[in-house]
Amino acid sequence: MDAYATWWHAVVLGGAAYALAWACVWSVPAIMAQRNDVADVGWGLQFGFLALVTGGAVNLFDWRDETRATIVVVLVCAWGLRLALHIGRRVVAHDEEDKRYANMRADWGGGRRPVRSLLQVFVLQAAIGLVVAQPVLIAASVHDGAESLGVLDLLGVVLVIAGTLLEATADRQLRRFLARRAAGEEQRRYLTTGVWAWSRHPNYAGDAITWWGFGLIGLAAVVNMGAWWLAIPVVLGPVVMTLFLRYGSGVPMTERGRAGHPEWDAYVERTAAFLPRPPR
Repeated sequence: MDAYATWWHAVVLGGAAYALAWACVWSVPAIMAQRNDVADVGWGLQFGFLALVTGGAVNLFDWRDETRATIVVVLVCAWGLRLALHIGRRVVAHDEEDKRYANMRADWGGGRRPVRSLLQVFVLQAAIGLVVAQPVLIAASVHDGAESLGVLDLLGVVLVIAGTLLEATADRQLRRFLARRAAGEEQRRYLTTGVWAWSRHPNYAGDAITWWGFGLIGLAAVVNMGAWWLAIPVVLGPVVMTLFLRYGSGVPMTERGRAGHPEWDAYVERTAAFLPRPPR
């Protein structure tokens, strides 16, 4: 087994241990309050946590590029903190659990709800997060000189910033639209202006773009190492995130039950589902 394989195993095992600890700690207030939607608040934060603690642990063996590590940790912490604050505001504003988690809880019946909450919500989320976080963990942990930074790093940073700005803009526009509608100042049922005129889910698109940016930074680290097989877990991270957003818990769940409404059908006709493009 080569040195990089040993190193990557240490990164994955360390990340898995930290992710499991995060899931167990984060699940306690959620189980006590019977609010599993708290998991959504912790989703973004866990990536910053994993990058910080895994990169720090690997640094004990002097296997770290401080420059690239600092860049990727700052970016992922900023992305995760913004997302956590956005979702946290929504969770605090509602007295009842998000209907997705409420329906899940109802399906479980009365037995072993705390255990199922831990395993099927928090541990599962941590496992998915560990896969998605691979480009961040590798970039935060690999050892190369600062002179190794190059075009891939620059492109990655640009994509991360652009994706985060798109996601933040979409969230802000939607929040203001919902506030106006709740106040009776908005008659439209769906937000179809701003960045939402270019995509029906610009927040999810921004999220995916952000993680492809992290993927490029991770690939830059792989190129410097010359351990090309590490490109597989690096690329797998943004691929999994994109598939979940586009075909899993993102677009399909959000659009469920909307088809057949005239305003929505007209919106679908002229607007891209995911990646932004000019409206037809």
